[in-house]
Amino acid sequence: GHVFGTGSEFETTLIAGLYGQLYRDYTHYSVMVRPDLQAGQSLLYRQYYVVDDLDSIDDRAKLLVEDSYQEKFDLGDMPGRKVRLFALEGGAKFSATVDSISCGRGEEICSGLTTPQIGYRPLYYVECGSTRYIGSDPYALSPPGPPFQAYVCQNDPSMVPNWDLLGWFVEDDCGMLMYSEYDDHLCWELSDIPSMVPSSIPSIEPSDIPSALPSISDAPTISDFPSLEPTINPTLGDFLDKALMQDMIPEGSSMCTGSG
Repeated sequence: GHVFGTGSEFETTLIAGLYGQLYRDYTHYSVMVRPDLQAGQSLLYRQYYVVDDLDSIDDRAKLLVEDSYQEKFDLGDMPGRKVRLFALEGGAKFSATVDSISCGRGEEICSGLTTPQIGYRPLYYVECGSTRYIGSDPYALSPPGPPFQAYVCQNDPSMVPNWDLLGWFVEDDCGMLMYSEYDDHLCWELSDIPSMVPSSIPSIEPSDIPSALPSISDAPTISDFPSLEPTINPTLGDFLDKALMQDMIPEGSSMCTGSG
């Protein structure tokens, strides 16, 4: 079952259609939202899917109707966390962290936020094969319009771009990274914050920087205790995507954002 709410504050419209001799073994329907979104505004829409036996779905769905809702947000309504972009490998690559997490030997180039704010624009990382773009123009690597097709690569119409939303930043603050390659895992691999769980296998390669207290024995040793301070926000990958979703979208909701 699909619980999308009553939407009593919005106008309801029924759209009918015909499609010849068509046979289906499923029910087809659409829930269309037509909010009057201005540039920079966001729409939150919380809805639910109920999976159960047929006799129980109706009762369970009714319990969720009042929890389904829609809400508009203006720029600055949602507090965000700091996103920091770091250049690595001489600027050939860059990565990101959230909050105060560091990035090893990376050079911090710019910082933004995880939610839309006044004076900030969305920063995209787009890849079309070996061609890269970092900036606020979602059509930078797409064919000139109209129609505008952000899902098509100009240099190869058969190719679909790879997209990453990096957060919201002041325009041109991150210009030094324009042609750098984004690696979501790089800062975590180089982080100087200790892990939450001790390694069960000692390092084979020696550290680049010698220890202030060298081991007495030449043989590697494994710590019996984990680090006292766990990683601030341990994740395995795509952590920036998760942080943006967490800050912008409450659990059980979907959201779209106006552009312009």
